[in-house]
Amino acid sequence: MRLSMKEILDKYNDANKFSLTGNYSGYKITEEEFMNAIKDMEEHSKSQRREEYQNSIKDFYNYPEFDELYEEIKEECMEYYQEKNNKSCMEKLFDTCGMKQYNQMEVSNNIFDKFLDKAKKSCTSIVDKVGKTTKYGRAKEEYFWNLYNDIAMNIDRMNDKEKYLSNGVLDPMDVVPKELKEYLLYYEVSFHNEVSTRSILMINYYFVLNDATKKYLLKFKDDFNMDELEDLTLYKDDQVLFYSCTHEKFNSLSDE
Repeated sequence: MRLSMKEILDKYNDANKFSLTGNYSGYKITEEEFMNAIKDMEEHSKSQRREEYQNSIKDFYNYPEFDELYEEIKEECMEYYQEKNNKSCMEKLFDTCGMKQYNQMEVSNNIFDKFLDKAKKSCTSIVDKVGKTTKYGRAKEEYFWNLYNDIAMNIDRMNDKEKYLSNGVLDPMDVVPKELKEYLLYYEVSFHNEVSTRSILMINYYFVLNDATKKYLLKFKDDFNMDELEDLTLYKDDQVLFYSCTHEKFNSLSDE
């Protein structure tokens, strides 16, 4: 069901709070904020995966308790990445064919194809090994692929810590529209919101929903046509009433 912004706000007229998300664009963040985002992402992953494991996997396969399993897989992922150097895939490409040769484009298609093939192999993620050489995954491969992927992505995020801490030039408040600033409750640095999980940081801003902030939201035709801040979510206290993924153009009403 596609509703206008006015129709959304009318439908959920008991909402008293809303959030909008800003994608990371070089904002200044503290190490504490970054580490809290990492820890929160780990807890978010655990909460998503725990129930299915407890209900249909643990006892059937005589596997350990979920938290013990999670730590085992985390250690396995860290050991896997420690065996590889910390170079990026592009650096591996340069190592394979040579920086000078690559820059001057003095490689034949055949050599370049070989060089890409070697680079792809050198950049293989542990998730490509799930069900083959990983400790878990020969049974319930899809579940364990997702779990290994969650953990591997968080390790990648952690490896990007210095990039996030050193590249920031903007205050997170710089992106908040002036009409909303006095109604801001708080903001959180995170890798997820109510509707999506991302590989890069996002900042979730939480506002009071009142006549003044509704006036700001009504500037937009609907929840799919928003500006820099997007992914509108409406709450009654802390209960989610409505959520929207702006760039993917779906919301909690999409199946109605």
